[in-house]
Amino acid sequence: MAGQLETYYLPGDLERQVGAFVDYYNNRRHHESLNNVTLLQPNPAR
Repeated sequence: MAGQLETYYLPGDLERQVGAFVDYYNNRRHHESLNNVTLLQPNPAR
């Protein structure tokens, strides 16, 4: 994720990028409240 603003001319392009961001945010980002693991990593505390 570069964090840059881009211009999207087709709705499908914007929808794909939003979907990619949501996937990153929900699944690949390290969550501080989960001891800096991603949601895809196994959680030994469970």
